[in-house]
Amino acid sequence: MYGRGLKFKTSTALVWDKPCDSKAFMDNKPDRLVPLLLALTALLAGTISLEVVARGRAGNAAVIVVDQDVSAVRQDLSVEHSAPINDDHTRARLAASRGNRKEAIALYQSVIEAAPEQQAPYAELGQLWLAQGDDEQAIQMLTRAIEIGPRRPTIALLLGRALSHSGEQTRAEETYRGILAAQPDHGSALLALGNLLRKDGRLPEAEQLLRKAASSGGNEHRARALVALGRVQLAAGEEQPAAASFEQAVNMAPASIPVRLQAAEGYLESGDSAQLQHALDILAVATTIAPDLPRVHNALGQAYEKAHRSEEAAAAYKRVLQLDPHFHRARRRLVRLALKQEDFQQARLETKQLISADASNPEHHFLAALVAARAGQYQDAKNSYQSAIEAAAGKYPEAYFNLGLLERREGHLDEAIAAYKTAIDQRPNYRQAHNNLGVTYMAKKQLDKAEESFRRAIAVSDGYAVAWRHLGDAL
Repeated sequence: MYGRGLKFKTSTALVWDKPCDSKAFMDNKPDRLVPLLLALTALLAGTISLEVVARGRAGNAAVIVVDQDVSAVRQDLSVEHSAPINDDHTRARLAASRGNRKEAIALYQSVIEAAPEQQAPYAELGQLWLAQGDDEQAIQMLTRAIEIGPRRPTIALLLGRALSHSGEQTRAEETYRGILAAQPDHGSALLALGNLLRKDGRLPEAEQLLRKAASSGGNEHRARALVALGRVQLAAGEEQPAAASFEQAVNMAPASIPVRLQAAEGYLESGDSAQLQHALDILAVATTIAPDLPRVHNALGQAYEKAHRSEEAAAAYKRVLQLDPHFHRARRRLVRLALKQEDFQQARLETKQLISADASNPEHHFLAALVAARAGQYQDAKNSYQSAIEAAAGKYPEAYFNLGLLERREGHLDEAIAAYKTAIDQRPNYRQAHNNLGVTYMAKKQLDKAEESFRRAIAVSDGYAVAWRHLGDAL
């Protein structure tokens, strides 16, 4: 869901692999809020190439976790849905505010059973699923909320975010444009669509939308739009205008930590060493403004990682945990740093604490499996992958993929094939699983099936060089 994977070198040694970073289980997911639950923000705040990528929410890239476009959504929903439907609804909100996610979800489901035509519980449960990182459930609930009506922009914004997180960029764009068709000056929709277009490389339209977003609204909203505009300008190579936009944003909302963190993220995104120093400078100021805010030190740790300053990154993450022992994102980064340094004992200690604190989080078991595999404890690794799958209610394609790697390593080709097939069933466009399935068929001398798998991998990504090379070997 959620984390890094493994691959084999020609020596068959298990090594750490870089992830795809768009959606990892809670690591890079801005926390979200349901109505009347303001406390929730803080709580949820070689000769054969075998490879793996994660679903992409918890990877190695320095992506700072900040609340984006939440304030307007929070205010509107709390006004629209101020009165609970029944006692279970009251208890659901209370459970969510206390971080009791399982209890809150069960209660919301009870409310929906009792009042299936009421919009509020669908919207609130959808937002809770979004905060947890389950985009599929969030999309289902938020879509139903919109179907029930009335069509509220605040709910549509949440749906757009869930769609974007799940990789459905076209539907997300349609959702945002739908809001703007009805309300052309809707600031949060302008900001959301501008950010989406920037990520898609459509910079001129993104700039136009973000300039419009920055022209009205409160200082906090305008500052966030200016930061987003600065990131567009950086992507276009316009460093001086970008710096001016960032400076204007900070001056407009000098006490806003999210604005500073988003500006830092913009500099980190460029990958340039000079820009990286700008990010570190911004974060240094942020730590003086909010020295006791865990997410500021977490962002600083991520920036240090980007700068390959592992000791300073570890110190920043440890500071996070001093401030908030339950800030699991920081502990997960410590696990990854320990693995990078091959300090398996420390990595095991950190994963044990993660599982002890939240055994329901699939990524915690996934990390334990990675640690065990790197340490050569392959059966323990397989057991932990199974635990991750159970915690994810059976749906965890990355865990099945890595089980396939381990089974392939041990010569269990049929078991490896079964694991890869399950990963593909759960994510049909999982190109690495198609590729590795083909490699395993080659090991079984089933060249027709191998060819078919490699062609499917190429159909997902025409530029997938590994699959093209293997296809040539199979023909």
